[in-house]
Amino acid sequence: MAGPVPGFLRLCLWELAAEPSHPRDKTKCGRLEELTERNRYTVYMLLEKAAKHPETPLEIKYGNFFAACMNQRLADRLGVKPLEPALRQVTKTSSA
Repeated sequence: MAGPVPGFLRLCLWELAAEPSHPRDKTKCGRLEELTERNRYTVYMLLEKAAKHPETPLEIKYGNFFAACMNQRLADRLGVKPLEPALRQVTKTSSA
């Protein structure tokens, strides 16, 4: 193989072989990982929609739950205070 075209092809193939075939933030990337990521995004969008604009009583319930879980400011302000009754119960149970 001599000449500019084969040399260029060899360079291109070497560059392709050197590049990872998946995004750098993932250890592997295939159809299953793609589907998993798409499903997570779809569920997130459904939960966000239910939190902002619920249309049924069930959407109100899980939308409110999702909104409460995503409220970082409230979680930072309250800290572990909402968990204290459960933590006392665990302490009481484990020391008995």
